[in-house]
Amino acid sequence: MKLRQHLLAGIALLLFSYNLLLAQTNSSAAAYDTDLLVEELFELAPQNARITKEFVADASFLTLDRTTLRKLNMERPDRWLLQIPTESGEMLELDLAQSQPLSDDFYVTNQDDEPIDYKPGLYYHGYLKSDPSSMVALSLFDSQVHAVFAVKGHTWVLGHLGQDKFPAGDDYILYNSKNLLV
Repeated sequence: MKLRQHLLAGIALLLFSYNLLLAQTNSSAAAYDTDLLVEELFELAPQNARITKEFVADASFLTLDRTTLRKLNMERPDRWLLQIPTESGEMLELDLAQSQPLSDDFYVTNQDDEPIDYKPGLYYHGYLKSDPSSMVALSLFDSQVHAVFAVKGHTWVLGHLGQDKFPAGDDYILYNSKNLLV
């Protein structure tokens, strides 16, 4: 399971690095497309106080909409707008464009150098609509979503709460890494 977590983290970092190269195109991209597909993959969930007190000072707890995730995985949009609700009442809007960070000969091995079956997801880069200088990397898989974004020197993480579950449950957390207590 640790290998899978490291792989997902590595892919997120790869997408984040790719985003650095594309950051200059963000503001011009917003001007050309007013008819973006708009999706809400998450809704606010009741806050889990125990997790908040032990691990993070402030966070938004979300529930994944699996129907929307299936739709996005089938339609594979080139560009779309993801809306994410937050505990503060703000609606984050992520302007996303599909990217291809993996080469055709990409493969994964375990610690014994044995191949592991890996099904690539859909990978996106983009920015927060409210801040064209921000950077977003998002990955969609059959049963999970992962995202990291940088806004004004802060790193935000959207991650699954049940990393040991497969298939994944529907509980997610959105937090600013500066608020981590561990």
